[in-house]
Amino acid sequence: MKYLALELNNLEGISAEDKEGIVNDFKKYGVDVLDTTLEQLEQEGRVGEAHSIKGVLLKVKSTEATDNKVVVRGFVYKSAKGGIGTEVVVEYADSQWRVTKATATGIS
Repeated sequence: MKYLALELNNLEGISAEDKEGIVNDFKKYGVDVLDTTLEQLEQEGRVGEAHSIKGVLLKVKSTEATDNKVVVRGFVYKSAKGGIGTEVVVEYADSQWRVTKATATGIS
């Protein structure tokens, strides 16, 4: 994997600083982290045959949030035939946020 692309446009209620913090947190995986969309990847020439990319795109489609719980729906994209819909539940307890549930919602 050459890069990790994050499409965070649908995250509501977060500041530019929060968004930058999310991007920076993913840098711990040792690859380039891009704040971009699939369309932008196409424009940059990063999309190849079979609509595949040399990285992974994590796209947030929607979020629901309360004071101590966030539900994120989106998908993981690798190619036109290699995507997985996801729903992730993150809850705040003991002074930290933790993933409490992650499920696949569909596979292409």
